[in-house]
Amino acid sequence: MILLKNNLCMGIFYNENEIQTTNYAGIYYNDTRFFENWTWNFESKCVKIYENISKFEELKQLWTIFKNHTQEITIERIFKVKNDGISESLKLKNYDIKETKKDILELNINSNFMDMMYIRNNAGFSSGELKGYEPPKYSYKFDNDKIKIEAIDQVGFKYYAEIKINSDFNFEFDGKKIYIEYSLSPKEEKEISINVCLQDDYNIKPVKRPDYIEFENKFEKLYEKYPLYKNEIKKSVQSIYALMSNYEDKWIITAGMPIFAVPFGRDSLISAYFVLPYLPEITRDTLLYLGSKIGNRESNYNQEEIGKIPHELRNGELSRIDLIPFKTYYGAADTTSLYIMILNEYIKYTKDYSFIEETKPIWEKALSWIKTKISSNYMIDFYNGNSMGLSVQSWKDSADSMNHKDGSSAKPPLYVSEVQGYTYKACLIASEFYDYLKNENLSKEYKSLSDKILDMINNRFWNEELGIYAMALDKDLKQLEVVSSDAGHMLWSETADKEKAKLIIKNLLSEEMFSGFGIRTLNSKAKNYNPNSYHNGSVWAHDTIICALGINKYGFKEEASKVALGILEAAKYWGIYSLPELFSGYDNETWKEPIAYPEACSLQGWSSASLFGCLYILDSRDNK
Repeated sequence: MILLKNNLCMGIFYNENEIQTTNYAGIYYNDTRFFENWTWNFESKCVKIYENISKFEELKQLWTIFKNHTQEITIERIFKVKNDGISESLKLKNYDIKETKKDILELNINSNFMDMMYIRNNAGFSSGELKGYEPPKYSYKFDNDKIKIEAIDQVGFKYYAEIKINSDFNFEFDGKKIYIEYSLSPKEEKEISINVCLQDDYNIKPVKRPDYIEFENKFEKLYEKYPLYKNEIKKSVQSIYALMSNYEDKWIITAGMPIFAVPFGRDSLISAYFVLPYLPEITRDTLLYLGSKIGNRESNYNQEEIGKIPHELRNGELSRIDLIPFKTYYGAADTTSLYIMILNEYIKYTKDYSFIEETKPIWEKALSWIKTKISSNYMIDFYNGNSMGLSVQSWKDSADSMNHKDGSSAKPPLYVSEVQGYTYKACLIASEFYDYLKNENLSKEYKSLSDKILDMINNRFWNEELGIYAMALDKDLKQLEVVSSDAGHMLWSETADKEKAKLIIKNLLSEEMFSGFGIRTLNSKAKNYNPNSYHNGSVWAHDTIICALGINKYGFKEEASKVALGILEAAKYWGIYSLPELFSGYDNETWKEPIAYPEACSLQGWSSASLFGCLYILDSRDNK
């Protein structure tokens, strides 16, 4: 798979130079697939002899027509994703010194205008959930050198694609294929250029990304300091650059490609946290953008609650017309507290204390949500009331991630450990904010509240026999007595005393938890362990590095560095791509390189950004 992206536009390629009508292949703009087929038909003897991808926005290929042991014609192809569309350039050269070469090139284009979420769940939506839905219908006009395609959905929303062809050759269009008839004299070279502009009724003004050289220069010191990891750093920098999208004049690191190239509250916040020392402006934009979407009403449909920070934001048709709840979806129990944690990290790093006052309406509203949720037992739970929403609303959000030690599924509502840890930390930060604002009463109130949450955590979640925090509590407040990576997040939020921290670290670095490449999501002796599952034994780079940062906070620098070095070693693989969404939990003694999880997203924001958390840990060790 080849992934290309620039702001809201992306291209997904399968099988060399083709975009097929299968899987996620296509040309997308603003969460909608405009073309599901963009395929050149070169003649049968045409062979690709070179391919290169630049900054995940440009694909360069060289094709040769080779007959009788001789190259007759070359086709140099440059496909580029722009912030408002795509461009194609074909340079054809005839190497024959005697004969004129003639043929017809075919470009198959198949307009589609399909919501990414429909493509993702085409077989998963029941007829009842999408009753009456019809994909947008489209028409086209062919006028001289332009092809104009317009689609309209069932509520009148329009999509536009304009294809402009510049060439000395004659061409025709029959509604599905562009035919270009070429003729090249001996040694003659000619070019075909195609420019495609994409737009919809959102009328989003194209925003040019920051210059790449200037962007990469922000990381220049890392290249100098860590030459051994220069390639891995570069891959992460390019991945983050590709995943940046502009929403309402704010640059956000979207979650991942191909299916999550939109803002996600949890993912975007953690990515922004990892890159804070290099891209503080991204962290600030992320905080302001997500803060502007804070919940203002109560809705079971999209899980919105007053003061809640959203989980996922989409512009595709199904979300826009409310056939699915993801236009602004709030199904995350941890994102609101996490927002306050990352806000505090930004303020501490930049020393921009005026930002406390500037964002006060947001974080105070978030605190009101926290206080409402914990009013009965000092815990935050979740329960999904919508069949299309998430049943698990912590970071391990697959439906089978929360299990008891006997392998049985925990019954909701669930109280996941790190959600409580984040909440403790958010209330402690609130006390510090109010102290800065000279509000002694509220400072004391939130300090007292954080103390009560901390007591609750250590009374209800600590499992003395296992020497670790339980992953969660079920509806009966019974512990899920399994060893999992969630406890590392508790170290990150500093809920454990020194003795508990030692026991947690011992667990996290055991053979059952540490694969050599990273920390498994679940202990390898657990009933539900599966190294190639989504959340039951796989390794997620962001999860591992949050655990390592937690270990580092307690002064265990060597142990934290061991974990960071495992992720850095894993990052050496994956070809041109940075760390994927997740990889398998197989150990590095038996298997000498990390084994791929077949359906992992790559590029992935927080995985790419986690590399900078690794380097922070190494810095911390070397400067202790």
